[in-house]
Amino acid sequence: MLLAGPMTAPASEGLAAAVEFVGAIYGLLVGCTLTVIALSAIVLRLINDAVDHTWDSFSF
Repeated sequence: MLLAGPMTAPASEGLAAAVEFVGAIYGLLVGCTLTVIALSAIVLRLINDAVDHTWDSFSF
């Protein structure tokens, strides 16, 4: 039991660090994905408005 004590502490700390690292990477991926979605929505809205304005300027 004396040998088990020191061995479990670094392993649990390593696991906690790994979980924290994976969580940080996951958070970055989610944040970047949401940012790309938001920017894409803005750009598509601008393109849609420009196309609508262009078509409205034609008189048939």
